[in-house]
Amino acid sequence: MSTTKEYPVFIFAAMKNLSSEQAKSLLGRVSGFLEGWNSHGEPIHAEARVEESRFLVVELKGGTASGCSKDKLFRMLEEAPAMLDIQFDSSGKFFIEWKNEIISMSRKELKDNILNSEFRENARLFPIWISSLAEYRMQWKKPLSSFPHLFPASTLV
Repeated sequence: MSTTKEYPVFIFAAMKNLSSEQAKSLLGRVSGFLEGWNSHGEPIHAEARVEESRFLVVELKGGTASGCSKDKLFRMLEEAPAMLDIQFDSSGKFFIEWKNEIISMSRKELKDNILNSEFRENARLFPIWISSLAEYRMQWKKPLSSFPHLFPASTLV
């Protein structure tokens, strides 16, 4: 059994690729927030980065984020994008890299495309629902075929 503490990761998907200026401005705002982030007076240590010009990843490095402190992070991210002309997904879309482009799909669109074996084998999934660093390391930007629970065998017949 590992004694290493597994810290949370929060992933936010922008609806379109961020320009380098948008990413820089967003990271500046988020980093400023994270410098003073706390949970009931106890500091939370976290880092933020933008990946693939599309995803804001906030990784806790120390401390514990309570429900209230998470709410503060989410509220800040609701306000900041409006000033930076950024819209984060709140509809539960799937984010897929297909033919060197990141696209978003509804569950139905994903199910329809999974029937295409070329898509299933070559598309890469960004599972924005993951919540820990271990999950992130194991699942981030993996081939769609690595997620068989998304397409039960009965749907492929």
